[in-house]
Order: sequence, then C-alpha cells, then structure tokens
Amino acid sequence: MNNSEAVEISFLLQKGLRLSDRRDCPAAIACYDRLLELQPTSTNAWYNRGNALYNLEHYEAAIASYDRALELEPGLCEAWNNRGNALDDLQHYTEAIQSYDKALKFCPSYAEAWHNRALALTHLERLEDALSSYDKALEFAPDYDLAWYNKALVLYHLERMDKAIFCLDKVLCQQPGLAEAWIHRGNALYALGLANEALASHRRAQSLSSN
Repeated sequence: MNNSEAVEISFLLQKGLRLSDRRDCPAAIACYDRLLELQPTSTNAWYNRGNALYNLEHYEAAIASYDRALELEPGLCEAWNNRGNALDDLQHYTEAIQSYDKALKFCPSYAEAWHNRALALTHLERLEDALSSYDKALEFAPDYDLAWYNKALVLYHLERMDKAIFCLDKVLCQQPGLAEAWIHRGNALYALGLANEALASHRRAQSLSSN
C-alpha cells in the first residue's frame, strides 16, 4: 500500500463514520465498500459497514459484515454484541444469546451485552435467567436505567410487585419524566392493593403525557 492509498483509506473511514452519524447510511456503506476495495482486511470497515446495514434494517447483510470483521478480529466485543442484536431482530433468539455470550467471553463486564442477553432470554420466556442477566448488567453499570426498566417489566410479569416498584423507582430517579414508568409503577401499586398510591402514580403519568 502506498502513501496515497493509506491517506484515502483513513479519509474514507472518517467520512463513513460522519455519514453514519448523520444517518446517511447508504452513502456510508458506499465509503466502506470503496475502502474495502483498497484494504479488504480492514476490521473497522467491515464492523462499521455492519452497523450502517443494521441501521437500515438489513439484518442478514449486517450479520455477514460482522462475521467478516470477526474473522479478522475474533475478540471484537462490539461486533459480537451488534451481531446478537441483528439476530434478535430476526427473532433468532438462541443464536443471539450465543453471540452475546461470545461478547461476554472477551469482555465480561460489558453491561450492554448482559442487558441485550436478558432481552433475548425474555423473548424465550426464560425469565429467571433474564433477571440474572439484568443483575449482571446492573452490577457493572448501576445507573443503567434501561436495564432497571426492563428488569421491572419481568418482575411485574412474575408478580413480584415490590421488587418491580423498587426497579421503577431507580428509573424514575434518573428519568422522572418517563410516563411509562409511572404507569407501570401505578399498576404494580394497584396490584398490591395500594389504590391511593397507584392513583398518584397514574396522575403523575397523566400530567406528563396527553395519552
């Protein structure tokens, strides 16, 4: 590779990333494709190409790009995680969990992968396993409000209302304007027979949303 090609490769990668940030994913993919003509072994290009395809909901093509990136760099945790997300969106939940497990093999404290693994387990109705994965996500990222919220939904489904309310309170400490959390909190309180407290939560939700 000569110097001019190296400069063009760097330029194409940065341009592709900027285009992806602006959600111009087709143009970003064109940049990555040109880069890969010059350097077929660019892990960054294959990985970011996968992300752009994923954003276009071309999930199978995204997986193929992630696979190429992982052939070149098997320990790329983000690629395993995003590959899992694409499989989850295709409703291939068991395969998605296998991808998340690969991400966690290389990056055991990867909170997002633990969270996404829990979502896939929930789709398979493996709710106790999902709770364990949410707990791992929150161990590594205690302020991960989406993990607290989704854990609360599983606990609500399992009729563990006190624990669901605890999780929702964690969410509302960080996002007091989240109407959906107030609604679920009200429902859990009502299930516990706490009608006045439930009504207060629902009124809070009503004040935040015209719906």
